[in-house]
Amino acid sequence: MKRVYQDYSEQKNKKGELILRLQTHKGIFSESVYKYLYALINNDFSVVRNYISDEERRVLSNLDIFHQISMYNINKRALNIFKKFDSPQVSELDITTYSSKEVPRVTAEIGSSEVTLFGTNNSCIKLDNPYKFWTFSEERTVTSPIVIPLYKSIIDPQKKYAECERIKKELEHWETAKNPFTPECVPRNKKNKYVGSGRYASQWVIDKQLKIESLKRQLEEINKEIANSSPEENQIISDITCQIFDLFLEDYGLQEEDINEKQREVFEEEKETHKKYVKKMPGLTIERNITYL
Repeated sequence: MKRVYQDYSEQKNKKGELILRLQTHKGIFSESVYKYLYALINNDFSVVRNYISDEERRVLSNLDIFHQISMYNINKRALNIFKKFDSPQVSELDITTYSSKEVPRVTAEIGSSEVTLFGTNNSCIKLDNPYKFWTFSEERTVTSPIVIPLYKSIIDPQKKYAECERIKKELEHWETAKNPFTPECVPRNKKNKYVGSGRYASQWVIDKQLKIESLKRQLEEINKEIANSSPEENQIISDITCQIFDLFLEDYGLQEEDINEKQREVFEEEKETHKKYVKKMPGLTIERNITYL
């Protein structure tokens, strides 16, 4: 199996920098917390494991130094998992680190498919309160929660047919939808200050057309996936993703059922073929992304 490493993080001596920074601020931590942070830098165990209380994690999660140590720990342990992983069914494993502030992105070439095994862009994360910070000596910061995305593929052809039907129904709805900003679409006993406004009516027409075009593309893509689906390749993809998924759960000291809070992204459609579950901890979220093949 070929491995391709690309590192754009420009952090060649990150461990040494973190140790020096931790030693500089040693006085603000208790002895037990200092040893815990040092062990994270030393990669003795995963930051996900419950070796500190939720309250301690809540306080630490507002400190930039803990955020940086956590990212370093998560990235190093993830890279170690993929360095040890080997499979003749994977032709190439691409491991890309864009920044020390983001988890690495890992994809695998399996047959004709490129499969995501780990990673996302943390710059997309939004804070509930973007101005929140906690004052502690020089460690005052505004930082977003760290997201650890895990992926798993499950064979269930019926999910794709269900997704195909969902898109068809939504497409039918939009094709027959009437402009809500025209007078004939509003009951006489209801007032709407936007009705009769050419601006809103015109924008709705544009948005409707864009939505219909998007749904047609989605329908075309799902039909292609169904037509070109390879049971043998799907089985390999499922086996590989489940294997990697289980390695991360073992490293984090978690069971799959621990990541069980259903989450739907804002402005994203609820797809039958993709489901997301999360486990939220102070300053940290673990995602379980399920794809049905």
